[in-house]
Amino acid sequence: MALPATDAFTNTGGTAVALTTYSANWSYSTGTFNVDATVDNAYSTTSGNEGGAYWNADSFSADQYAQVTLSALTSGIAVGAAVRASAGGNYYGCYLEGTTYYLFRMNAGSWTQLDTGTQSFSDGDALRLQVTGTNPCALVMLRNGVQFGSTYNDSDGARLTSGAAGICGYGDSTTPRIDNWEGGNVGGGGGGITSAQVDRLRTIARGLNRGMT
Repeated sequence: MALPATDAFTNTGGTAVALTTYSANWSYSTGTFNVDATVDNAYSTTSGNEGGAYWNADSFSADQYAQVTLSALTSGIAVGAAVRASAGGNYYGCYLEGTTYYLFRMNAGSWTQLDTGTQSFSDGDALRLQVTGTNPCALVMLRNGVQFGSTYNDSDGARLTSGAAGICGYGDSTTPRIDNWEGGNVGGGGGGITSAQVDRLRTIARGLNRGMT
């Protein structure tokens, strides 16, 4: 299969099923997820613990991104995007719990917070996490194509240098959900262009046109 990889979590089976039953293209790093049959979204089903899954149908470079559409965010339960994920509880993740975001590293199932803060998301907003480099590993979080928080440079001995794009979450609830997942290589296409970027390009173009008249 060719990158970027995408999944709209469309479940036609009539009942919620485990993510890995819904599609063999997904593998669990830790915890579990379901795919709903009513709203065609994925959600975390790991009570009181972390959940992470990764796309196994393609090979990703070390410089990669994952993007998801978020809906129905609530406190106490979190969902988001993961990069450099692999079996055994390894991945970088960024998820939203209500209006609080957490950037973290999972290494062999051990959770380490890298950054946290407040960032408002509306239903239908896109959360993107991307990582480049290996020492340090530079992690960037974006909402609808605009960076929030600070770039985090991970040079810890437990840093992750390879893996696949995926999803992450915490807790067990059908309320906060993930849709329209995309994973790819940074600089390798995909991810689209946001309306804000389009407006910026138009502004630049108008300025250039005025300068030529």
